[in-house]
Amino acid sequence: AVTINNNFSILSGQVNLGSLTHSANSLTLGGSGTVSGTWGNTASSATNQNNTYFAATTGIVNVVSCGTYTYWTGTQDTSWTNPNNWSSCGIPTNSSDVTITSGTFQPVIASNVSVNSLTIASGTSLTLNSGFNLNVSNAIANEGTLTIKSNANLIQTNNVANTGMGLANIERDSSPLFRLDYTMWSSPVTGNQTLGGFSPLTSTN
Repeated sequence: AVTINNNFSILSGQVNLGSLTHSANSLTLGGSGTVSGTWGNTASSATNQNNTYFAATTGIVNVVSCGTYTYWTGTQDTSWTNPNNWSSCGIPTNSSDVTITSGTFQPVIASNVSVNSLTIASGTSLTLNSGFNLNVSNAIANEGTLTIKSNANLIQTNNVANTGMGLANIERDSSPLFRLDYTMWSSPVTGNQTLGGFSPLTSTN
């Protein structure tokens, strides 16, 4: 058996675990973190079985911790701070690499939250309620829907490239407007942005 004191990472291909029980501090498969517990092929007795990265043997690897990885399960309600809505890796911290997956409920953030990175899977959503900040140190991969309510803020610390073809809904509420009144908002954008495209019902004179 082999003891891996640090992280065990398999980017591609299959690892042959033989017939032994190995151990590792944490496990990454294809660049994504995993929950703690036993891992192996479907031919093994592992709790978490994966035939993409483990060859058809009875060997298993016992993963001690989740490392920085955690993911949303949404089994109880929409609360970000409810531990029952998260995998066994627990509620995210500022060092967590978070993945939002499908569940009975989708997460709503109603407090200030900080994470290391954020992945929103296809078909899922994340909502940040008014008055709160979501701090993401590194990249956001959005294949789902991210909604930021009025007076909420998404803050990214590092200059990194975000990925994904998902939707980002940025809601901003204005005070009642009368003719010649205006409300000023600002945000970094790319391409040609005009007032007419942003607010098509605004008068041109």
